Amino acid sequence: MTKLLRIFIVAGLILPLSSRAILAQWVASNLHWGGGVYAHIASNGTNVYFTDIGSMFYSSNDGITWINISSGLGTNGIGPILADESHLFAVAGDSGFVFRSSDNGTTWDSVSSGLPANAIAINLNTGALVGAATNLYAGGAGIFYSSNFGASWVKRSDGLPSDALIKALVVSGSNVYAATSSYGVFRSTDSGLSWTTVNKGLPSNYYNISLPAQVISLTTLGTCLFAGTIGHDGDTSYGVYRSTDSGTTWYHSDNGLGLHNIGTGLLECDSAVEFAVTGTRIFAVLDAGGVYCSADSGQTWSNYNQWDWGPYGEPLTRAITVTNQTAFVVTYLRGLWQRPLSDFKAGVTPVTSAAAVEISPNPTDGLVSIHAGKVVHLVVENLLGESVLEQAATRSTDFTLDLSQQPAGVYYLRITLGTGEVRTIKLVKE
Repeated sequence: MTKLLRIFIVAGLILPLSSRAILAQWVASNLHWGGGVYAHIASNGTNVYFTDIGSMFYSSNDGITWINISSGLGTNGIGPILADESHLFAVAGDSGFVFRSSDNGTTWDSVSSGLPANAIAINLNTGALVGAATNLYAGGAGIFYSSNFGASWVKRSDGLPSDALIKALVVSGSNVYAATSSYGVFRSTDSGLSWTTVNKGLPSNYYNISLPAQVISLTTLGTCLFAGTIGHDGDTSYGVYRSTDSGTTWYHSDNGLGLHNIGTGLLECDSAVEFAVTGTRIFAVLDAGGVYCSADSGQTWSNYNQWDWGPYGEPLTRAITVTNQTAFVVTYLRGLWQRPLSDFKAGVTPVTSAAAVEISPNPTDGLVSIHAGKVVHLVVENLLGESVLEQAATRSTDFTLDLSQQPAGVYYLRITLGTGEVRTIKLVKE
């Protein structure tokens, strides 16, 4: 299975793995590097590929040893990378062109016919590569498609806004999905020839409520599609969203994730959170919230934030990839960490036991459907803190709010659950 993770800023000093005991916790990898760097990580089988701003490293043994495979990729950074069963792809930062290797980076060939310069790596924290069989999709300033392992490319951006920046791509069956920085999620059912928006249920853009949320990560697990949205610290309406109908409708998937948001913090919209999938498990890393794993397609999440950080301070997680046996996490200022997949047990009770609350659509033109566990009371408040709607739910699990008589704007829905827990979710009335 192809696994792709995008760009993040990381730096730090890494201690040798042999100096740390692996005891149901994350431990520092054997890969050493320092300074402020942009980084990508990807994997396939037991192979792991990691880049910093000007170098690319490869491990064939789950991170025990690493070799430098940067020769031939230029000297001005490395953009998105992709590892599939037979090829390794990397975008050179100085040109934005795609390079391909069939020998794990020993040699590289440029495969960029039809790609404008810097169309993919506009800067080192924008762009995406994803593959399915011989078909490749590359995103940056538009989306490009190759049917021959990158030998030639054609632009396929019909239906996308001309200024859309592509943050992530994923292929699911016959559909392709694109995450954008300002326009939400787009879906193509014809190999990228045309694109339509699929944003129902996603929150609005934190910086401009007239736009959809900034979506910076996508993945699939079975029939479920996952999107990572970004907002602002303390706003619980952002984070992980899940769709079971090919993106037509999205629901908040936050049971067990606590109050952390996807993509907030040190780098704001470029401080991304990523997903990784192996078997029936999906992993998510939250920028300041650590690592979470779900064994039930995102219905609940378990916290795996035990770190052997020693005197260096707790890491801030940025990205994750998984091999056949190991999970690797990129952190800010603390380098690359790893943990055996055997530590991630299915069915572990999440550290946060908050009940899932699913709301759709959001933004809404009036009616809002709510699904939650035993809701006893809810109130809708405007930005002045004034109650505009209050309703007793008599421990219902599914009900509908009618905001059609309220003026357009931002509201906050406060839901009291049967457990006594109060959840606050931002609503946007269009």
